[in-house]
Amino acid sequence: MSQPFATESGITLASKLDQSVTHTPSPLTPRPPLRPGNPLVIKEILKLILQFADQRSRAAASKVCQLWSGIALDELWRSLPSIFPLLKLLTHRKWVLTPTTYHKNLLSSLAKADWDRFKQYALRVRSVGAGHTGRADLPLDSAALVQMFGPSPLLPNLKTLSWRFIQSKNCMSIVPFIGPKLESLVLVMEEGIESLEQSLLMQSLSRRMPALKSLRLVSFSPAHHMTTSLAALISSSPKLTRIELPPFFLTQEIVAATAQLPLLAELSFSKWTKAAETYHESGMSFKFTPASFLGLDILSFASLPNRMAEVLQSTDHVGRLRTVFLDCPAYNSLREVENVFAALGSGAQNLDNVQLVCSPIPQLASSSSKDSLSVDTIRPLFSCTQLRRLYLSAPHMVPLQDEDVIEMGKCWPAMRNLILCPSPLVNRDRGQ
Repeated sequence: MSQPFATESGITLASKLDQSVTHTPSPLTPRPPLRPGNPLVIKEILKLILQFADQRSRAAASKVCQLWSGIALDELWRSLPSIFPLLKLLTHRKWVLTPTTYHKNLLSSLAKADWDRFKQYALRVRSVGAGHTGRADLPLDSAALVQMFGPSPLLPNLKTLSWRFIQSKNCMSIVPFIGPKLESLVLVMEEGIESLEQSLLMQSLSRRMPALKSLRLVSFSPAHHMTTSLAALISSSPKLTRIELPPFFLTQEIVAATAQLPLLAELSFSKWTKAAETYHESGMSFKFTPASFLGLDILSFASLPNRMAEVLQSTDHVGRLRTVFLDCPAYNSLREVENVFAALGSGAQNLDNVQLVCSPIPQLASSSSKDSLSVDTIRPLFSCTQLRRLYLSAPHMVPLQDEDVIEMGKCWPAMRNLILCPSPLVNRDRGQ
């Protein structure tokens, strides 16, 4: 059954929940009391049932009795599609920065709000998504919240937060909701968000999330504008196990910060489909150093092919990897691509997933599709007997003979997905 709390005029979850709290059964239809032996009065059983119920059923369950109400509301408010259902408990004013008088009017409304009721629901929230009702609701006037609520986080038990920024007016709108228990953070910066605003946000988030385990950042800002602030944010989150950054964000400072994370198991980059010339070489500085990335299991990075081959020669580190996603934005010859595979196959015996996206330099792009890529290019990976997926994208044809296919089958008995240059006439074709 679909969730009934979103309408064209805005999300009305708060009002629905408010009704569930204040509603009392009609005296004409009294409900029989739940006897102690009834399994539906056992909190553990009731909680399991409501975990699999839809939002409408949870809202109805919250009206049954006091016992059911608390458990049902916990599940109902545990995961929100956006922050606005919670904010509408305070005021139904638009949470948008407009004229100077707006901030004053909003403060006046917040001063009359029922903050005890707000806290009652805020304590239940564990996850907030990136949904919103439209551009008119963003950005939030976070200054008003901080001024009324104080420095304490508005959602003290929040563990998962996704936030999409579509305007540069105030990237700080997310800060009041960040608390020390946050474990997963997704920040999506749309094109047009100023680099300075993004950098200031990273500075503000630093040291606020000691329990953070997963960080995902989507941004079109040049890496060198955010290097110092993002590196500080990463360094202040020692429990990080997964980081996903734009492919051009691995500057020396950021790499140094990620290298010291003792629990990091995955370092990857978000999908990127722009032309190779938009890459910035300062953001392709990934390298292995002694006593770094000791627990890394999944690695994605972009680099020029010769530099990439040099990085992959660190067999002590590469030998522990199970998944690699490599992006070569510009190569001068097929020989450079072959060197990448040779370096990868020499030390990565435990690989089960390899993806390599290659683009020639612009001067070669028009003629590259005429050159064939030999099966000998990928032959170094024949020693990776656990390989289950191989994706190679390059503007070349890959002619295969029957004996080549038979040999691949013998070397890769676990292979489930083999894709070699699916679009030989296209310069950039990203894998999944």
